[in-house]
Amino acid sequence: MPRRAGAVSDRRQPLFDPDDAADRARADAAADDLFALARELGGTVSGEHGVGKLKVCQLSAQWDDAAVGAQEAIKRALDPEGLFNPGTKDPRPVAPSSWAAQ
Repeated sequence: MPRRAGAVSDRRQPLFDPDDAADRARADAAADDLFALARELGGTVSGEHGVGKLKVCQLSAQWDDAAVGAQEAIKRALDPEGLFNPGTKDPRPVAPSSWAAQ
C-alpha cells in the first residue's frame, strides 16, 4: 500500500495577478475549496516540509481545540520569543492564508 495515495500540493498554484484584489480573492477561495475537499475525502492539510504560510490557516479547520491548544503550547515552550518561522506555525493566525504570500 502506498504511503500517500494523493496529495493536495501548494506547488499547483493558480495563475493570478497578486496586485488585483479580486483576482487574489478568487485564488484564496480556490485554495480554501481545495483544502476543504481534501479534508472531506479523509485527508489532511500538511506538507512535505511542514505546513507553511499558505496552509497554516487550515489547521484549525482540521484539528479540534485540544490539538490546536497543544500546538500552541509546544510553540510557546520551544520558541517563547516567536523567532522561529514567525507566522508559519500558529494554527490560528491573524491574517488569512493567501497564494500571493508564497
